[in-house]
Amino acid sequence: MKVKATVSFAGQICMAANEVRDVPEDVAAPLLACGYLETVEPPKSPGAEPPAEGAGEKEEKKDTAKKEK
Repeated sequence: MKVKATVSFAGQICMAANEVRDVPEDVAAPLLACGYLETVEPPKSPGAEPPAEGAGEKEEKKDTAKKEK
């Protein structure tokens, strides 16, 4: 599971604050529980479909204001 360290820590794994990496769930679980890690991607559930492309992205609005001379 992809996680981000909220603080620097050392133990079974070592991470610096704000470091993002893939960590096995059995290692990540206690670190998530105590707040040392936060998940970066939602856990994948069997049969779940990936989000549609562009989901969650905002469209950029073009500036339609006319320039004055």
